[in-house]
This record gives sequence, C-alpha cells and structure tokens, in this order.
Amino acid sequence: MDFYKINRTALVVKPKPALIEWANEVFPEQPLDYADMDQHDEADIFLLPDFEDVEDVLSHLKANVEDLLSVLLEGWSLDENDWPETLDWALFERFYDYHVETMVTDTIEED
Repeated sequence: MDFYKINRTALVVKPKPALIEWANEVFPEQPLDYADMDQHDEADIFLLPDFEDVEDVLSHLKANVEDLLSVLLEGWSLDENDWPETLDWALFERFYDYHVETMVTDTIEED
C-alpha cells in the first residue's frame, strides 16, 4: 500500500454534552445519554483547504461557522426551526470539541 500526503487540512469535530442536552430538548421522546455514547464513532471529519498554520484554519472556520453548524445540525434535525437562533462561533465551541490536523495522508492510489 502506498501512502500520499495530500494538501488538505482535517477538522475533527465531536459532540459535547451541551449538544446532547439541546437534542434532548428538541426530541424529548428519544433522550440520549452522553455517557452512553460510543466516543469512537461520534466524530465528524471535514477536509479543508491546506493552510499554513492553525490560526489560518481558525480564521477560515470562524468566517464559515454558519455553514459548518448548518451541516452539523442537519445531522440532528432537518427542521431549521429546531436549531438555536444564532449560529455563531460561541455556539460551535459550546456544542463541539474540535481539533485540527494539518497533515492528511491518503491511502488510496486513485484520484
């Protein structure tokens, strides 16, 4: 197997308890327990453009946080009326743990 460094940055996003509390308010008939969630399969990974450093990544994310939150919240409810009124960086940080990986390796030989 050949490995290839690709010119992309990865954003790894995992729910925080505040997100689960919100989801339980929206769907009280199907409550979730954060402690029971399988933390090995709860992350979303986004491939971003290649950036020089993490500060540039964060600037990009803050400028596009509404779109990012829309994609993430759609995974919980397709009804935008259920979503918090303000989709901003403060909400993102309240609902999600995240980290940035500046080195991404592809293990597939296809384009």
